[in-house]
Amino acid sequence: MKYDLVIIGGGSAGLTIAAGATKLGAKVALVEKHKLGGECLWTGCVPSKALIRAAEVAHTINTADAYGFKKNSAQHTFSNVIDYVQHVIKKIEPHDSPERFKKLGVHVFFGNAQFKDKQTLFVDKKELKAKNFVISTGSSPATLPIPGLEKTGYLTNETLFTNKTFPKEFLVIGGGPIGAEMAQAFSRLGSNVTVFARSGLISKEDTDVSLELENAFEKEGIRVIKNMDLVKFEKKNNKKIVHYKIKNKKYFLSGDEILLSTGRTPNMQGLNLEGIGVETTKKGIVVNEKLQTRVKHIYAAGDVTGGYQFTHVASYEAGIILINTLFKFPKKADYSVIPWTTFTDPEVARVGITEQEAKEKNIEHDILKLSFKDVDRAQAENQTTGFTKLVVDKKGKLLGAHIIGARAGELLPEFVLAMRKKLKITDIFNTIHTYPTLSSMNQQVAGKFYEKKLSPRIKKILQFIFRFG
Repeated sequence: MKYDLVIIGGGSAGLTIAAGATKLGAKVALVEKHKLGGECLWTGCVPSKALIRAAEVAHTINTADAYGFKKNSAQHTFSNVIDYVQHVIKKIEPHDSPERFKKLGVHVFFGNAQFKDKQTLFVDKKELKAKNFVISTGSSPATLPIPGLEKTGYLTNETLFTNKTFPKEFLVIGGGPIGAEMAQAFSRLGSNVTVFARSGLISKEDTDVSLELENAFEKEGIRVIKNMDLVKFEKKNNKKIVHYKIKNKKYFLSGDEILLSTGRTPNMQGLNLEGIGVETTKKGIVVNEKLQTRVKHIYAAGDVTGGYQFTHVASYEAGIILINTLFKFPKKADYSVIPWTTFTDPEVARVGITEQEAKEKNIEHDILKLSFKDVDRAQAENQTTGFTKLVVDKKGKLLGAHIIGARAGELLPEFVLAMRKKLKITDIFNTIHTYPTLSSMNQQVAGKFYEKKLSPRIKKILQFIFRFG
């Protein structure tokens, strides 16, 4: 059967392209190996945020005395918490269901996909031909080549949200966003958590932000082991043991369960990409600015390209591919302004370059910084941990925004818009913000730009003018 577009992979990018192309009148086939919805629905964004919310409820109960309530202790049945997580998935699942896409007019196929040639795709025994193909097969949890790991056993995000056995001692390997989020969630639910983070928590973020989160974790009793090398894993008496060393001194730590969160691997196996001339690396499928592979009518989007591994980026790339395949406009992907959020408490949100990156690139810049303690709404809600930190050039152009604190992800978009539309930081300051809100913090920190311009000499001149009129 001949299609305008055949999409391989029913995750965020694939579903967005399928729905959009069908609504525009294209004949579309969508091929999925397992279930529509992808990693985000089943093992990523949705279940992780549901579990984080459950942990927040437990934390609120445990710390209610700070708000004048009688001190209490949150009690839970962990299997019920996991049931809640699965309930949330089921509520969202219909939006990504095969039935919905079939009603839209998409031909949905389930099975293993493999290219026979550049124009033909086999789905098990079915043969699909198309003018254009899109590969959006996502990624899977990466493993580690360390002795004993497979024999000892471990959880990943693909198995964590169906596991109903609560680990009293929880060992998290990896200090990136997934590791940090799950470490805190399980700690708040009552686990004794240790994170093995070689370079520190969320080490790709601004250094000040990473250290602030590490301090917050320490206050909650979450142990973070840094600057270490993993040596081996083993299992003894139903305990899972991590052996590691710091400066050649050996240590070990045992726990009930291990969570492996050390990155992602692109799903490219079995597609016969090499056989049809699609270039790949260990990071993923190689694409150009139009998201074309070396075979120009075959495109790729999402995690499988090894780029930004976020659902919102996959959706953005889907839009680029829709324009390039259906309308043949030379639309190029622009990654100059990409925001993201890590859903810990305090939350971490970021767009643009860090202070460290500005220094490395020899970019002349200023730093504007404001603590949540200086924001009235944060004080009223007893959420004063964290700060907003802006990187700006000498003329007030925003180069980067970094927020760690309450609802950081909700505060960030104003800075994203400013960067996207090339507004100056003074435009944010001159915009009226409602009081008392956390968003007024954006205006307050923008005002720091004017303070930077007030040199001691200018201050003296102004004092003279005000004194003598």
